[in-house]
Amino acid sequence: MVHYANYGRWTAPELHFLQHLVSCFLRGILEDDIGETTLRQYVSTQLKCDPMRVTKRLKKGRTLVDRLLFTNFNRKTYKHVSDYNNDDINRLNDLKQARLVFEASLRTKRARAPIERGYLSMHDLVDARPKAMQSDIDDDDHDTFSSCGLFLF
Repeated sequence: MVHYANYGRWTAPELHFLQHLVSCFLRGILEDDIGETTLRQYVSTQLKCDPMRVTKRLKKGRTLVDRLLFTNFNRKTYKHVSDYNNDDINRLNDLKQARLVFEASLRTKRARAPIERGYLSMHDLVDARPKAMQSDIDDDDHDTFSSCGLFLF
């Protein structure tokens, strides 16, 4: 199973970067040599996420940059354009800036402590009762499970 560095809710820097990626991809002005790559493949690689996550974001009926998508963009293939104008150069500079902001936000997202998921044992559940209940029952002769109304057979 592949582990992706980016998952969960879409962040503001990620959406901003996505906007610039899609814009530059559709105009054919990317500096990367990506050949006949689809938009879905390219964006998921750049965002370091599952391609299905991109599919869900760019499907028909969703919004991108406050505009409703009337078609699925996932299968669009890249067509490189050789002559750039000043607007294209500005778009590429904006893309580079958005990439830097996104990568910084992704590093802080990864730096947060991971949430441990697992199961609690019965003792963990019983020990989680309020302190007032713990002080009344904490003598050694008392069965912890039956005091909480749990009967084990």
